[in-house]
Parts: sequence; structure tokens; C-alpha cells
Amino acid sequence: MQIAVVGIDGSGKTTLIRQSVRLLGNHNFKVGYIDLPYFSDVPGFKSVSRIITKILRWAEADKHKTVVVLIAILSAILYILAQRKMRKNDFLFVEHHPLIDISAYAELYAGYIGLFLANSVMCFWSKPNVIVMISVPAEICYERILKRGKGPQIHETVSQLRYLESLLSASVKRALKSEDKCLLKDITPEKLVHWLKSNLKIQE
Repeated sequence: MQIAVVGIDGSGKTTLIRQSVRLLGNHNFKVGYIDLPYFSDVPGFKSVSRIITKILRWAEADKHKTVVVLIAILSAILYILAQRKMRKNDFLFVEHHPLIDISAYAELYAGYIGLFLANSVMCFWSKPNVIVMISVPAEICYERILKRGKGPQIHETVSQLRYLESLLSASVKRALKSEDKCLLKDITPEKLVHWLKSNLKIQE
């Protein structure tokens, strides 16, 4: 079962995923986690993760928005390979799922051109079975981002985070057009794990 966790930067996606992975692991489930665009938790992707991280840091520091968009699209293509490596897991969590997040971020950084580029490769990605939407006010997320001590990225201002939230919401609505998709909103790790265990029969 593939679970896409959606939310603006600083909303708590990684925390929710890591706690859910731990809880499911305690119940002897095989659980995978793909974090686009970094792939830091994907076996065999260490070199790829290191290169992408360096390029993104450089692009963000010098405000090269086009490079950020291209890396996002490249990571979405690499996601196909990462997904194959994770196919034996009972559950696969995806942070920044290509069908939802990549198109939103591409439009945020490069407008309709970015959206067009993202949509041109969208047919290659499998749809998530479940979408978990985390809604946290942009002001709170911005404060969390500042506390990380890494410095905000190009889009990490309160106004841009609000805009990103609207783009992500639109992407989620498009993804939910398929009747076999389920949307869970603002759920705790414990409740999410309980729901997933009860609905494991959902097929990809």
C-alpha cells in the first residue's frame, strides 16, 4: 500500500512518517520510505542523495529556480527506480509524491512552464492508495522552519507557503478523482497506523 503524505514545509510530514514507520515496524510490517527529492532512506541511493543535496543547496543559495524545478522533475523520474526497490514492503510512505507535490512545486517555482514540464512526465508515476493531508497554518510552519537553523529556502516565506498550500490542495483534488483513493486529514501516527492495519487489503 502506497501512502502519500502531503503538506507545506514545516507541517510535520517527516515526523508523522518516521513515527508511523516505527509503529508499523513494531507490528512486524515491512515498511519503506521515499523522501523526494533526496532519497536518503532508499537502499542504493546514497550517492544520488549526496549529489542532489549538493546541487539543491547551491541552487537555493544562488536562487536558481529553474535548476530547482529540473531537479524536482529528475527526482520524480528517479522515483520510479526507487519505488521498484521498495515494492516488497507492506507499506510505502512517500514524502513529496510526484503526482501531487512535484507539479505544485514546479508551478510555484516556474509558473505554467514548470507545471507543463511536470505534467509531461506524470504518466510514468503510480498513484498512491492513500493521501494523508497535514494542514498547519503557514505562520506556524515558518517559525518551525526558522528553528531548524538551516535558513529558509527560496519559497519558504509565509506568503509563498500559503500559495503552496493552495497548489497542493488543488493537486490533491486532482489525485482524488479516482474512486479507489482515500484522503485522511490531520491524523496522528497512532490513528494512521490503526487505519492502515485495518485497510491493508487495498491493492496498488
